[in-house]
Amino acid sequence: MMHQDQQSADELKIMSRNLRLLRERRGKSLEEVAAETRISPLLLASVEQGCLDNLGMAQLQELCRYYRVGLSGIFQPIC
Repeated sequence: MMHQDQQSADELKIMSRNLRLLRERRGKSLEEVAAETRISPLLLASVEQGCLDNLGMAQLQELCRYYRVGLSGIFQPIC
């Protein structure tokens, strides 16, 4: 069970990192992404820092749509 918990934690860290990288690569500020996705900039900043407690599935799907990545792909390291 520990191995699975660690794997899940690692995937969440990857997702947080990926969301920040995708935003930065597009040259977007948190406020711009927030305006275009209707997700608060405070929540976006929190998610990018690894705090995912308040991120719902609908919001995650909206971010994937916005960044044009698949839901499963957001958990895979990007270069």
